[in-house]
Amino acid sequence: MSKGLACPMALSLALTLAGCGTDFLGAPPRIGTDGFRALASIEEEGGTVSFDLAVRGADIRRDLGNALPWPVLVAAGSPRQAFELDPASKRFRKLDPSRLPPVLPDFPLSPGFSEHREAARRGITEFYRESDTVFAGNACQIWRFEDRPGEPGSPATTYWVAPALDGLVVRVDWDRGPSAGARQKRTIELRNVRPGAKPDLFSVPAGYTEAPAPAAVPPSPQPQPGERP
Repeated sequence: MSKGLACPMALSLALTLAGCGTDFLGAPPRIGTDGFRALASIEEEGGTVSFDLAVRGADIRRDLGNALPWPVLVAAGSPRQAFELDPASKRFRKLDPSRLPPVLPDFPLSPGFSEHREAARRGITEFYRESDTVFAGNACQIWRFEDRPGEPGSPATTYWVAPALDGLVVRVDWDRGPSAGARQKRTIELRNVRPGAKPDLFSVPAGYTEAPAPAAVPPSPQPQPGERP
């Protein structure tokens, strides 16, 4: 193949890959700057609810799939707004962002987790690195924080941090202690984490029409016994 043909073909391949979401000519996406996509799951009381998650800075998108009406929820940080999408009917409806419950309660979605900042936020000085392990294909540091350090049965929170994913937390375990009864434990996980979440994921697609806002903010999906991802 002549050099004159090789260059146009290489450029054509680069443009094709870019159209598929691959930055062939630049650096690969990083979670710290380009956000991420993942499969999120919440497990509590023997039940699990899972959904697709996209995060980019302060913008969050939850997609429950097409089995339910209004399956996509978007909460954008700047400007602050929230809306739902119904891909089946190509409609959207606005929500009051101030009344919106968190998509993943008490789960840090920003990369760069710091055990020292977390201890300061909790107002404690005692915490420890429980172990290192691999979770969902990522090497993790496991940091344990007890609400009342040294006290038997104290509620505790464990963060699984993946350094290779820019310090993203990929799992959090809550143990509320024996006094919590049946709701003693809860786990939130992020699996299949992929760096990069395009900005258009957090905007209303072209061609969608606006529907009336709901009378009340839709509740977050709750784990149901017997459900699994």
